[in-house]
Order: sequence, then structure tokens, then C-alpha cells
Amino acid sequence: MGAAGYQVALDKKGVLQLCPVATIDHGSGPNNVDYFGDGSVSLDFSETDLSFGVILGALPAMEGSTRIIPSAGLAVVSASGKVKDDVSGQTNSQSDTFELLNLGLGIVFNHTVTVRPGVQIPLGLDGASTTFGAIVSVNFGRALSR
Repeated sequence: MGAAGYQVALDKKGVLQLCPVATIDHGSGPNNVDYFGDGSVSLDFSETDLSFGVILGALPAMEGSTRIIPSAGLAVVSASGKVKDDVSGQTNSQSDTFELLNLGLGIVFNHTVTVRPGVQIPLGLDGASTTFGAIVSVNFGRALSR
């Protein structure tokens, strides 16, 4: 997985922040799945996802070393999956594009470590389900003074 983003203040006090983001994810496996249990079909799975979007966050006026930052984002995702049969050599690919609504709550400790629990809601993708997760990130840059 790889991700890149940038933070832009939308007001003079820096309370509202806009972050354009781009991500790439690649997953490989499971591999050598014996589909029928008799060795006649052995499948390898892989998927690559690209997304581009924006996240809007609000920095509350809080004192101390811990901050709570609510955020909401919208991204366009292009997902491409591939299944290959190792026995026959046949490959089947499928791609789809959809929107992804992200809602999160960043908890920043000492301007360095952020824990961000959140929810991702796919829009316009039949059969998709909402996912819940958490991201942990570390800031290696300098802290911005306010």
C-alpha cells in the first residue's frame, strides 16, 4: 500500500483543513486454491485499487498534547481484480469504479502519532458493504505552530 496527501488550511486560523489524497493498494492471494478439490482447477487471486479524493478535517481549539479531529472524505476508486487458473493458464479480469465515503475521528498524540478509527461506505457499488477500521500514522515532519 502507498498513500500520499497534502494539507491545506481553508481559513486564517487553520481550523478547517482540506487534504487531497491518492492511494494505491495491491493484494496478491490466496494462491493455488484447488477449486474442485481434485486438482483440475487451481486459482490465483490478485487485486489492485487506485483512489483519488479529498478529506475535510476540523482542528478544534484544544489545549494540551492530545487533539481530537473529526474528518469526512470522498474518493473515487478504480478497482481491478484478476483470477488466473494455473492448470489451464486462463485469466479472467474484472474492473469497477465507485465512490467511497470516509468518516473518521483522528486522535493526535503529541503532534506525532495519530490513531484514526473510521468507517468507509462504498457508494454506487452493488453488493458492497460498509467497513470499519483504524489507521495508525507517525508524523516525521515538523510540528506546525498556531
